[in-house]
Amino acid sequence: MKNTRIIELSAMIWMTFVIISCTSNKGVDLDTCTRINLNEEYGDVSVFDIFSKIEVFPLEMTDSSILARISEYDIWKDTIYIFDNQQDDIFVFEITGKFIGRLNRRGNRPGEYIRIADMNINRFSGNLEVLSVDGRIIVYDRKNLSFLSQITLPTYFVHSFQNVSQDYDVLYFNSKTDNVLFLYSRKEDKIVASEWKIPEALSFTGFLPLKPFYVYNDSLYLYKGYFGETYLVTSDTTSILRPHHSWDFGDNTFNLDAVLPEKDWRYYDDIYMKGSAKQALGFVPCFENNKFYMMKFRYRNEEKFLFYDKKEKNSKLFHVFKEGFPIYIRFVDNEYGISICEVDYKEKHMNISVLDDENRRRFLSINEESNPFVIRFKFKP
Repeated sequence: MKNTRIIELSAMIWMTFVIISCTSNKGVDLDTCTRINLNEEYGDVSVFDIFSKIEVFPLEMTDSSILARISEYDIWKDTIYIFDNQQDDIFVFEITGKFIGRLNRRGNRPGEYIRIADMNINRFSGNLEVLSVDGRIIVYDRKNLSFLSQITLPTYFVHSFQNVSQDYDVLYFNSKTDNVLFLYSRKEDKIVASEWKIPEALSFTGFLPLKPFYVYNDSLYLYKGYFGETYLVTSDTTSILRPHHSWDFGDNTFNLDAVLPEKDWRYYDDIYMKGSAKQALGFVPCFENNKFYMMKFRYRNEEKFLFYDKKEKNSKLFHVFKEGFPIYIRFVDNEYGISICEVDYKEKHMNISVLDDENRRRFLSINEESNPFVIRFKFKP
């Protein structure tokens, strides 16, 4: 009887997370909401249902280009900039793998960084910008990596940043008590607005990304990892975030209003890691292009990948492709989805049968001593 009551109590707690429809999502218009039934049978999804070609590019190995641990990367046209947080350097390669150069400027003098917290290619200036942990944005020429200038932020409590416009940056800091998003004006040299307070119980959990941004058609968007809502990031000091898109998973939708304040973040992190919730959680990362909304999340102790076709209004939901591998893209535009794979996961993240002869040859050349390799997925037209 005692066990039965415990089970009933647990069920009652989790039923409070139910959202009946998109209209329950505060501030999000119904027209921007997509309804998905996670319990529907979607059938097998082939990689060729979404992509027309898969290419593999091993990253060149030289004495100067050996990678240890990739934290993040950014892509500018056909060049990829990789932040290795173990070596605290930025490596530059052509997208096809040829090594171009390496940024290694640790120090506290102008043009040097203490440690790298984040990096971006500024899409307005085309420069490489590096966030140092002491609150400076250091600007380098993206081609020759020469030092150009630096900006000293009014706060060093910044985990990541993105450019909103030529003047404005958005700064992100995962805090337990305060707003986590700040709008910074370079011209005025001050923070002009802030918003988005995360419930303390969810801070520092797997629900939240370290860098909750993506760029779509030259506009910046933010996604909230606990239920996948996306927002246009603006330079409007009265409201930085404008609702863009949300998801309605029916009874499987996570309800932020039902977070239990008496529980600390360990309780919710344990739920996320064990997958014991019946709600979709941890929408990290989220992307978008002209054809799809794309995201990875956890549901019933399993990773799920969702590609929602905007025009056809249908979904492709899967754990792995029919060919037996998942997709961990970290960069998306209207033509490609791109990921970088460590050699230890080579066989888990690719099936050689989907590659043509040239890409199969490159894939087979990768061994345990190789650098990581780029996987480029070309979207079907």
